[in-house]
Amino acid sequence: MNRPLQATLNGMEQSVRARSAVLMEQVMVDLLDLASQVKTCHWIVRGPSFLSLHEHLDKLDGTLRAAADDVAERVTALGGQPVGTCRAVARATRMEELPDIYLQNDILKALAERLAHMGNEVRAGIDRAAGMNDGVTADLLTGLSATLDKELWFVEAWSSPG
Repeated sequence: MNRPLQATLNGMEQSVRARSAVLMEQVMVDLLDLASQVKTCHWIVRGPSFLSLHEHLDKLDGTLRAAADDVAERVTALGGQPVGTCRAVARATRMEELPDIYLQNDILKALAERLAHMGNEVRAGIDRAAGMNDGVTADLLTGLSATLDKELWFVEAWSSPG
């Protein structure tokens, strides 16, 4: 992160492009880490709703990776150079490491915590982008926020008694 911007005819002020690119690369890194944790949960989950949860987590991994791709493309459009290798993600992520778990309720709790954290970071990013007058970045993050909120709802509903 914080690499020099590539030249572009994008009419945004360079300092705004630079700050937005850094913001979005951080979101991309966090999304990639979250996706890898979701995929790990998909592989290891055990419990009464195994099959449906296993399948949902596979879809959630795809949703998060597609969102990371959209965010990375925004970084590039701003003149940035996103790096999403495993090493780069491990160095820069703000996500907590997944604990050593495999039972359905423990996985749902851990995923709810991570989805909530990601949603809160994205909402903060919306405010930062709007404050920089970067409406396109704020809009992309707003859509991502809605997706994260919906996924958090699904995970919380899965784990609630009743």
